[in-house]
Parts: sequence; C-alpha cells; structure tokens
Amino acid sequence: MKRIMCCVLSAVMAASVIDVSGCQHQDEQKTVASRDTAGYSVDMPVYGTAEELSGESDLIVVGIAKEPADFEERLETGSTIPLSRFVFEVSEVIKGDKNTKQIYVIQTGKHDSDDMETKLKAGEEYILFLVLQSFRGEPAYYCVGGEQGIFRIEKNGKIYSYYDTAFGAKADGSMVTDFKAQIEQAEKSAAAEDASRTEE
Repeated sequence: MKRIMCCVLSAVMAASVIDVSGCQHQDEQKTVASRDTAGYSVDMPVYGTAEELSGESDLIVVGIAKEPADFEERLETGSTIPLSRFVFEVSEVIKGDKNTKQIYVIQTGKHDSDDMETKLKAGEEYILFLVLQSFRGEPAYYCVGGEQGIFRIEKNGKIYSYYDTAFGAKADGSMVTDFKAQIEQAEKSAAAEDASRTEE
C-alpha cells in the first residue's frame, strides 16, 4: 500500500479558489472533481488492490444515495469544516451486517459542491467501501480512503471510481457483476488467511 497526498480539508480554512473539473473516460462520464481544490491536503493511504480496500472496510454495500444535508463542525483551531450527510438506501450487502437497509454516509464539504471531496449524487447508484465511526452521537459511515471507496454504477452495468489512480483506475469500466465477484473473492482470501493464522 502506497501513500500520496490526496484532497481533503486542511486545518486552516482560508478562503480558497475552487476549480471544479471532471474527466471523461471513453464514452462514459467519470467524475473526479475535487482534485484541484485549493488549500486541502492530507497524507493518506492509497489502495492498490481490492484486498487492501476491502480489508479496511467495515461495510461494503450497493445502494442509492438520497436526502443530502449540510452541517458544520468546529475544529480545535476554532475554524469550522463543512460536512455533508447522505442517507444511503442499501440494496445489497457485500461485506458486513446483511440486515443493513439504511445508513448515513459522511463526506467533507457541502453536498452541492465537489470541493474537498467529489460528492455522492442523490438518485445515483453506488458500491461503497465504508468504515464505521460516529457523527453527532449517531453511527455513521465514512468512505475508506475518501473518494477511493466510492464506485458509481452506470445504467449499462459498468462501474467507475471517484478516484483516478491505483485500484480505482484499474476497476474503471468493469461490469458490476465482475467487480462484486472480485470483492467477494478478496473477502474469501482474507478469511482463509485468517483461518490459517489461527491454526498456526
């Protein structure tokens, strides 16, 4: 697993010029709009394989983003950070509690702007790799590696990552059925390794 500088909120929230842009992938639309956000950086892991990404996930789900809402959280520096909270309706659980039907997903930045992170879009279908945390005293999920944990499902059944390097780039254009099979295989491999260690 490598580490590179990725877009996210810095501690000092100075006024910044936001350059929102996207990129085109063949005949499909791939969006990585946050890459040029000024003033936001953090050193975070970059996941190169399905095994790495799923290994960090508490929950991997398929579903539709709905009902965005905006919040502000105050940092220790005294500045504030905008956050988006999306209701996410789960149609399939690939990893985690199979009874999961609805969750909250938190992203950095306002829901109607792709600054800081490229946001989920209400009404769109996704596969999300998620880690469980807490938001204002309630269970909520954050995407593993920020945008690395977000894969949009096109109407033709292909998936496109919200990230344009590492595993996200490798997965672009895959059929959703093949992508899910890859994740499930990664989970089986991880379980087999855990069982082997236990036996030792």
